[in-house]
Amino acid sequence: MDDEATVLHKLIARKSTVTPLVGQLVSADSTGYSVDVGGGRIPARWSTDYLPDINEDVAVQWIDGVPYVVGPTRPQPTQGTVVSVGGGLVTVTTTFGDLTIPYNAALTPVAGQVLHLIGKYADSVMSTSPPPPVAPPPPVGSATTHVDTFAAIDAGSWNGSWSSSRLWASNTYLAAVFYGSKIADTLPASALIQNVEFYISPVQIQGSPPNFAVHTYQTRPAGAPTLAGATPLGITPGWLELPVAFGNDLKTGGGYAGIGFDHGGYNILHSLAEDSLSCAIKITSVY
Repeated sequence: MDDEATVLHKLIARKSTVTPLVGQLVSADSTGYSVDVGGGRIPARWSTDYLPDINEDVAVQWIDGVPYVVGPTRPQPTQGTVVSVGGGLVTVTTTFGDLTIPYNAALTPVAGQVLHLIGKYADSVMSTSPPPPVAPPPPVGSATTHVDTFAAIDAGSWNGSWSSSRLWASNTYLAAVFYGSKIADTLPASALIQNVEFYISPVQIQGSPPNFAVHTYQTRPAGAPTLAGATPLGITPGWLELPVAFGNDLKTGGGYAGIGFDHGGYNILHSLAEDSLSCAIKITSVY
């Protein structure tokens, strides 16, 4: 998993996939946060020194499939109970653990006082000491991250007929891969797609990149396939990352059932008989 510095460098280079969301903070500890987002509860990593409150709405960003809490959606006051004072700083116990922070010079903090905190600064003594908020119960059917791999059930290329079981991405062929109904049967409409990959098992890679597209067929049609959303992508052997939009097209309610090639160069992929992993799809999502 990338560390924070690597994620930052990738963001600067514009090589990351970022999905902004809003969640509700459930808990925090030294390892990160627990956040309710998209109808489910997920772990999220730290990205700033901001410490939100339990039940507070927070901004969450999915960066290359990893969720980060990046800050509040609106300012929220916090509170802490004084443990000790020394060196011009006060140590307070908060929902998130002990903090040692500066305080208003007009205060004389003593152990047991409940201080009002703004960010990481104690500005006043609170008149009451309300109990800490209680974390909400987990949502029913709490969502988790899934990595689902779908092997193709059929594939072929069309040039006036289904003339090849290999996948041709060329100027004279259309090609299509079929998965039955299992992608939509697995991924609900509520699935938050994080990453989509397509397995490249090449016979040859030559000329312009293939134009990746989607189609509506669960099985091979009698005639030429109709393809939509053609996107040119350069290929190399192994797992190739596709746009997240392809995953949204293939999940329940997306309206499509498989992947195809709408021409492109002179590229050929192995048939399923030659390589059973050829043209498999791997989708990472939260549902």
